[in-house]
Amino acid sequence: MSSSVPPPSSDNNQLHWLRVDFVVPDAMQDVMCAECFDLGSCGLQCDAVDSAHTRVTAFFDQTQSVDGVRAGLRLAVERMASDRIEFLVSEEKVADWNAEWRRFYKPVWATEKIVVHPPWLPVEVESGQMSIVIDPAMAFGTGGHESTQTALAGLEDTKLEGRRMLDVGTGSGVLAIAASRLGVTSLVAVDIDAVAIENARLNLHVNLGEEHVSQRVILQQGSAKDAGDEPFDVIVANIESHILLPMVPDLLQRLGKGGCIIFSGLLRREERTFIDGLIESGLTIDGRWQRDDWFSCRAYVVD
Repeated sequence: MSSSVPPPSSDNNQLHWLRVDFVVPDAMQDVMCAECFDLGSCGLQCDAVDSAHTRVTAFFDQTQSVDGVRAGLRLAVERMASDRIEFLVSEEKVADWNAEWRRFYKPVWATEKIVVHPPWLPVEVESGQMSIVIDPAMAFGTGGHESTQTALAGLEDTKLEGRRMLDVGTGSGVLAIAASRLGVTSLVAVDIDAVAIENARLNLHVNLGEEHVSQRVILQQGSAKDAGDEPFDVIVANIESHILLPMVPDLLQRLGKGGCIIFSGLLRREERTFIDGLIESGLTIDGRWQRDDWFSCRAYVVD
């Protein structure tokens, strides 16, 4: 999943943002937070209201349309056939955007062995653990979302040593970085968002070094169709299910014999429909990872 975030606007040395507050049932929290990021949120804060409800505060750059943000959130509520939710939109001025923006991020243990953290909060890890530095300024994929966490768990549980991998919807590049550290020797990462590609490039260089990236990684703006003709041993795609299913034929065309695909960005309530779609495409499921309302799965083609 990827979502670009434009820089904040400025006026007389003060920075402006839109603040959207709403209260949701706990069961809807993950979905609505993901929707906020998809709409371009540059920061989220979640606080418990009571035992069953959470207050979500989402911040957006003021260049974004108030009506567009509100309409997008209301559409998400309608898709879930939920009761009406009130969205309170206000404007705030902040003297130090960097200080305010950075306070939303902290190190996240995405799995038992992988911690993702911003560059200003270093983390010491033990032998067998992995530290990934991600600049969260421009793209989705800071390790905090369950779809990223389950995708990382899937990569940990997949044989990657010496294999060739395609990362579809690379976002921040966090999955590409983890896969490289886990032994992938040749990697292509694609994203339709040019800003995400540049952010991924920065993160890959920081974590893997210029020599590794130049020799073993190709970053390409576009979709799986733009990943070249050479087959891949492993494909990982962390994208919403309604986009993923129509994409399966293109992924299968790029999957080598004996290869597998890790699908992520999937909600449990969509699981039956999604799995049925994979089976109809000739795939067999042989792995599944879950975190709260989100899951990832691994599939391969039956010979």
